[in-house]
Amino acid sequence: MILFSKPFKALPQHSARSQGSGGLDVLATPSLVAFMENVAYDFLEKQLDAGQTSVGVSLDLEHLAPTKIGRTIKVNLLEHSQEGRKNHFSLEAFDGDKRIGKALHTRVCVDHQRFLEQLN
Repeated sequence: MILFSKPFKALPQHSARSQGSGGLDVLATPSLVAFMENVAYDFLEKQLDAGQTSVGVSLDLEHLAPTKIGRTIKVNLLEHSQEGRKNHFSLEAFDGDKRIGKALHTRVCVDHQRFLEQLN
């Protein structure tokens, strides 16, 4: 079952050549990672109290097939579970009917201010 879904257009800045992760003008794995993280972030952000956000702490991705620049892909959030502040997600990405990626992702809920204070 799809809990949340979001489209992304594969733009030239999302290519492996532009990202520095390869030499081809196809959707880069780092861009696919960012799209998947964004879907989990958007899904979770709507459920958090004011002053809270979530940060990504792990992502295990399989990039299964290439995607041409200019195509619109869809990222689906399939599962969400929570244990304390940790939130676990199962996601997949499609280019039309072709599954191009799948991932397991974990995000942790944090207080904005306390998290940023760790930078000092």
